[in-house]
Amino acid sequence: EGSYRTTHADGQGTYDTWKYGGVWEPIGGVKLRAVKARAVRAPNASEQSPGGGQTFGAITDPCTTANIGIGPAPATRAANCLADGFTLGAYNPPLSVQQNVGGFVTGNPNLDPEVADTLTYGLVLTPELIPGLSLTVDRFDIVLDKAINTTGRQLIANLCYDTPAPQRAVFCGLTQRGFNPNVALNPNPAAYNTLALVGVNDTLSNVQRYDIKGVDFELNYGFDIADLMGEKESDHGRLRAGFLFTFYDEATQLTSAPGAAPALLDLLGFAGGSTSDQGWIEKQGKINLLYALGDWSFAWNTRYIGEAK
Repeated sequence: EGSYRTTHADGQGTYDTWKYGGVWEPIGGVKLRAVKARAVRAPNASEQSPGGGQTFGAITDPCTTANIGIGPAPATRAANCLADGFTLGAYNPPLSVQQNVGGFVTGNPNLDPEVADTLTYGLVLTPELIPGLSLTVDRFDIVLDKAINTTGRQLIANLCYDTPAPQRAVFCGLTQRGFNPNVALNPNPAAYNTLALVGVNDTLSNVQRYDIKGVDFELNYGFDIADLMGEKESDHGRLRAGFLFTFYDEATQLTSAPGAAPALLDLLGFAGGSTSDQGWIEKQGKINLLYALGDWSFAWNTRYIGEAK
């Protein structure tokens, strides 16, 4: 099988999508299959709008006493903080200052479409000796490039001080420092009236690439209970069981913010996260059992979530 489409979209230029694959059954009940495809998602109207909304949240200030000497480039961070008027070991604002950092998150009219290349291959077993039984095992390899997402307000604040000049201006231009009324809680508020981090802005961009790999395992079996008991003329109902499990063995995110070195983040084995660093639990699955008799049916469904960080 194969398919191809070329798309001319207003504001998005021209892009191609396609798929090709096949199924081969060398012997009865055994099928081998493979599909490779290119998928494209063009940004929607809200993502392309230059407007946005205001947000508040916790941002850890890189220039506090606890953070000024750490990070991927401690010397660079310390030098940039000093250049902005901080004194080593002298900036320790109340927690309330760092928990209420405002900012705006906006769309971007210059977004490119997201592009995903997917490869799936595996086998399907339907043994003739066990009617009603099917087993599928599929390997998937997904690469999503130019993913549309925010850079992350915390990452922007960090890059403002972890990036050498003059490149840091790209990120520092998205941060604002000034007066925060909560600094009055500090024993020496005068020193912080113009240095408190009060805003970090963010915008959507094509900043990320995801590489996701794993295996899907599915087993389905359905049979009439009367057949199992050898009672051809009876009706004891029908039982059906389904098992679907997914095992991830790679989940990485490569973030390439403008003006910064690419950062590789391993997301495998983590639960939760934000929209910019969502984790991927390694083992997940579900089991569905169904018993049906006449007009009645009883189902039991359970979900399995493996351990995660």
